[in-house]
Amino acid sequence: LAAALGDGSVELRCASTGQQLARAADEDAHRGSACQVGFLPAAGADAGLLWSAGNDKLLRIWSIATAAQKASGAKGGSKQVPTRELRPAFDVRLPHKPNWVTEVATSKVALCVADVDSGTLAVYDLRDL
Repeated sequence: LAAALGDGSVELRCASTGQQLARAADEDAHRGSACQVGFLPAAGADAGLLWSAGNDKLLRIWSIATAAQKASGAKGGSKQVPTRELRPAFDVRLPHKPNWVTEVATSKVALCVADVDSGTLAVYDLRDL
């Protein structure tokens, strides 16, 4: 699962154990609270994409990369253990702080962003960005 955190970071955690799998680097975190996060399933199962929205008026698309990390085995040997890294893929600068974001169910990869304070609703086709 993915979590948007009050310090601006985004984390991936194992749904069954709660173990942290990845956390965005501090320099990549939102400059205000990260208020929403979600996966982009329409991008394809192998795409490994995540989106986050923050109080900093930023909609960030993240690439979920899998890397191998050496871990010590029980018998003193080492083995490769898969880990995940969150890397910013691209950003969409929003005109207002988003109140609500959801994936649009179309054949495209798109996100719908709403701001109730300004009364705006925008759809961003991520393949065009």
